[in-house]
Amino acid sequence: MYLQATLVSLLALLATIVVANDPISESAFENGGHEAAVAAAPMYHFGRSWDRAPCYPEAAEIDGSQCGDNEWRVAYSIYFKKDSGHMNDWENSIVIWNGDGNGGWIRAGTLLGFHGGWDYFAWGDIQNIVNNDGDLLDQGAQDRNHAKLY
Repeated sequence: MYLQATLVSLLALLATIVVANDPISESAFENGGHEAAVAAAPMYHFGRSWDRAPCYPEAAEIDGSQCGDNEWRVAYSIYFKKDSGHMNDWENSIVIWNGDGNGGWIRAGTLLGFHGGWDYFAWGDIQNIVNNDGDLLDQGAQDRNHAKLY
């Protein structure tokens, strides 16, 4: 009887694991794929020893004092196959958000990763920034919400 109850419990547990990967509709990949990106966004959990607040991974020789509550960095990466040169490529952008002191966050700048190096651009210095699909063709606009990266 005990073996049968254990087997039933194990099968029930496996059934919940199998259906844990909720499907999303094909339309999630339309309109830039934002819905699909959010649906599978990873949730990183970084601990900190000695009862310190969590922080992103860092080199072992750093004591953690570089972590602050006034800056967030959100990383975006794009992968594509290439038809010449090396076979594939990753390009990266990191948007830096700073607290405004009133509970809000503003875009402070971006780091662009190209072939192992990083270039920093203050948000107000980025040449072309748009707000949404309605102004994608605007050129020279600054201090909006989405940097146009080339």
